[in-house]
Amino acid sequence: MAIAASKVTKSTKFFYALGDFPFSFSSTLIGFFLMIYLTNTIGVSAFWAGAIIFIGIVWDAVTDPVAGYLNDNAKSPLGRRRKYIILFLIPMAITFFALFSVPALVREGTEAVKVLVTLSLYLLYTTFITLVATPFNALINDLSDDYDERTSMMTYRMIGSVLGTLISVAVPEVLGLSNASQDNTLGYVAMGLAFAVLMLVFGFASVLNLKERNKGHQGARVPFEFQKYFVASWKNPPFRQACIMFMLSIACMNFIQGNLVYFLNYKMLLPALFLPIAGGVMVFAVLFMPIWTLISRKTSKRTAYILSIGVLCAALLVMAFVPAYDYAAAGVQAQLADASLLRPEYQGLGIAYIDDVNTDYLTVLAVLWTEIPWVYPAVLLLAFGFAGLQMVPFSIVPDAINFAIGAGEKKEGAFFGVVTFVQKLGWALGMLLTGAILNWSGYIEPAKAFTAAAQADALQGAIVLQSPGAVLAISLLFTLLPMTFGLLGILSLSHYKVDRKALRERIEQNNAAQEAAS
Repeated sequence: MAIAASKVTKSTKFFYALGDFPFSFSSTLIGFFLMIYLTNTIGVSAFWAGAIIFIGIVWDAVTDPVAGYLNDNAKSPLGRRRKYIILFLIPMAITFFALFSVPALVREGTEAVKVLVTLSLYLLYTTFITLVATPFNALINDLSDDYDERTSMMTYRMIGSVLGTLISVAVPEVLGLSNASQDNTLGYVAMGLAFAVLMLVFGFASVLNLKERNKGHQGARVPFEFQKYFVASWKNPPFRQACIMFMLSIACMNFIQGNLVYFLNYKMLLPALFLPIAGGVMVFAVLFMPIWTLISRKTSKRTAYILSIGVLCAALLVMAFVPAYDYAAAGVQAQLADASLLRPEYQGLGIAYIDDVNTDYLTVLAVLWTEIPWVYPAVLLLAFGFAGLQMVPFSIVPDAINFAIGAGEKKEGAFFGVVTFVQKLGWALGMLLTGAILNWSGYIEPAKAFTAAAQADALQGAIVLQSPGAVLAISLLFTLLPMTFGLLGILSLSHYKVDRKALRERIEQNNAAQEAAS
């Protein structure tokens, strides 16, 4: 018998939102800090740092359809989705902690050893988070099949995601991780432990309070077929369009996240802005979420998506012209690194650094207000666009999946596995490109150039000055590349036709077909 569309209680929406916290912690911390952790603290070259992330994310993407298949066909009184979430939350948290602590044990070893250790840990972590995230993403289809209820649920989830992201930028700031040049080994260990615990707290609070509507329903178990679970689904036009849009949207957000710390440290020379900008964007994004929900209801999700990309591109275009902090005018002198501070292969290259750029927040904000006040509306625009980009794509995907699935079929997990596959493939290529561009531009990794003693002492509160080519590359990675991915995302939806009317008609057709077959 067909399952009718139903309203979702506020309690369910609340606990559903809590379930996103572990993933927002993970995506934010890895997005903001993994690359710079590898280059600036562990001492891996920018190219190999990008390659590690590329390989790990590709592996993550490859395992997604398999994870979707497994929870589609799971049998458990807990529910086919909740079973996997409960089972793999603890291994996920443990490997997250290990990723930000164990590599420090080999930071004085060869680059090959550092790459091998970090890559092995990252592969383990991505395996476990896939086994948790894929069923959680598919869970929304087991909680409601109503177009507008899903928009509401995604609003709750994205508010949770933004709040989780806010926590993820506040804690590293307290631990001193926004300054990218100094030795932050202990800070990363503390960060890994703190967020591993938080992942468990929020993850179990969510999954133990959510109930799958159809957990008693079990379809016929079928063997995994790549053709059926990937190729066949990809042939459905609305689903394919939504997948490509989702991939480009996530890549857009990850380019902004992955390069913000580089941008603030080496383009603006003001690492103290990390919390005000990253945190400010997240706070205002929460406030702007209801506006995007209203826009989606009054128009369509496709229209809301186009508007969010337009706003985001305008903000990034403004940020592209932000000048570097005039440290000389502030009385700060650049210092040429003495040979005793550098490793042998970097001596004689004229590497310099500046002291005392980490002034307090109020001083930095006052300087911005006096010299470049247009940064403030740009940050507001960035928050407004980011809020839409956080919410709208995530609410489009379940609609496209519902539209693609036939009557009586229960393979939402496989479809979500495909979604995350292409999403992560785009992110992986982007991170590989980021590492390659930084490496090509002559970016100097402080942990490779300076001795461990110098990084822990001379570089405390200081910033290594990068070459003009490296600074330009960082600026383009933070502005031009995400703008390009966003505009391509709009193009991918040029023929997307799934709105509330089309989805309602498809659900009614499927319900009628199920009733006729019963």
